[in-house]
Amino acid sequence: MNWVATEFKSMNLGDPRRKQRAIHLIESLSAKPTASIPQACGDWADTIGAYRFFGNEEVQWEDILAPHIENSVARMAAHEALLHKSRTTSVLMFVRTTAMQAASAAVSRDTDQVHFRPFARE
Repeated sequence: MNWVATEFKSMNLGDPRRKQRAIHLIESLSAKPTASIPQACGDWADTIGAYRFFGNEEVQWEDILAPHIENSVARMAAHEALLHKSRTTSVLMFVRTTAMQAASAAVSRDTDQVHFRPFARE
């Protein structure tokens, strides 16, 4: 199982074919992050499939991102110190946590930024 299938194993898009398409797209787009969608997809059938997937109103970005956030939080919880880098160079902060704290992520619907906040480990 590759990293994408492992990372998005718990993704629920309501239909296994949507999940399969999402995983295929994530693999293609992450392999060529600077390529256009047609270049990353490689052929016309995959390109059309990608655009249909992106246009599907049944698919929400929160549902795609949820397992990645969950897995990222689990990985962060294993460390006592986290480095959070903003998308801009104006904010760079070092976050210290205790052994009883970890970071949880909250995705803002108004922006494309991910914000981290501490929570107590159970």
